[in-house]
Amino acid sequence: MARTPAPGAQQTLNPVGTDMTSAATIRASPIGEYGPMLYCVSGSAISVGDVVYVSGTSATAPYGGVQVATRADADAFVSAKGNLYVAETATAGSGEQVWVSRAKRLKNVNTNSALAALDPIFPSGTAGGWAVTPGVYGDPIGMVLVKSSTVGEVILEPSRNWGGAGGLIRATATIPFTAVRTMNATPVTILAAPGAGQYIEVVGAVHWFLDYGSAAYDAAASGDTLVLKYTDASGVAITDAVAGNAIGSASADYHTWVYPVPEYIPVANAAVVAHITTGEWYSAAGDSPLKVEFYYRIRPLDL
Repeated sequence: MARTPAPGAQQTLNPVGTDMTSAATIRASPIGEYGPMLYCVSGSAISVGDVVYVSGTSATAPYGGVQVATRADADAFVSAKGNLYVAETATAGSGEQVWVSRAKRLKNVNTNSALAALDPIFPSGTAGGWAVTPGVYGDPIGMVLVKSSTVGEVILEPSRNWGGAGGLIRATATIPFTAVRTMNATPVTILAAPGAGQYIEVVGAVHWFLDYGSAAYDAAASGDTLVLKYTDASGVAITDAVAGNAIGSASADYHTWVYPVPEYIPVANAAVVAHITTGEWYSAAGDSPLKVEFYYRIRPLDL
């Protein structure tokens, strides 16, 4: 439970570590859900749960020397790549005291645009916001805990290494057998498009798992290969293919690994989809879901 500082409480340093002897009052730090909050001055109107960055220090009494927190914007390099926090209190405008923290869980939010729980969260192009697809700048700052349009949950922890700065992000997906049956005509999106000027690079082995149900797919031929592509069925293949008669015809759990193709042209702002080439595996039988796991990173197309 958060504790509220007593009026006039004194300490040597303020929560952000700046000497506050010039301020009229030196405030103790209340405790949030994930640790002590940090005391700042608002550089803009701020709502609870906004992603904010330290944009400077205040020179205005009584906040002289206190760090200024301003809503972050993924379309601005300094903002998205700055020292990020999450707002614990709200302000109506600039020049007001605000408490921020390094981590915060947000509940009852709309996360329905995520493909699944554990999807990464990024700063968005809307100031203070977050999204499941990245803006122009910004590394992952959290992840989806619950996918829902009404009772979704996310954890925001911008200071943690979620795989940004060229690091890797783990992707997992389960494709239900009803979707597997039509995956030649209708590819299944595994990763959403990353945003303008950026592309998804699959790194290392891709693990496919046929989680056997009760019947093998009865029409899976060797040429009906399983592959990851950009965009859609006609998109660029970015991984080697798995023969359909190996995985699709399996009558027990089946695991296999493939690797990215050695050379391909990256496509900006393109989703990654799973596709069965040539023909469907299903004619009259087959009820096994497919699961896939791999690591990827989001890279700028222009150097």
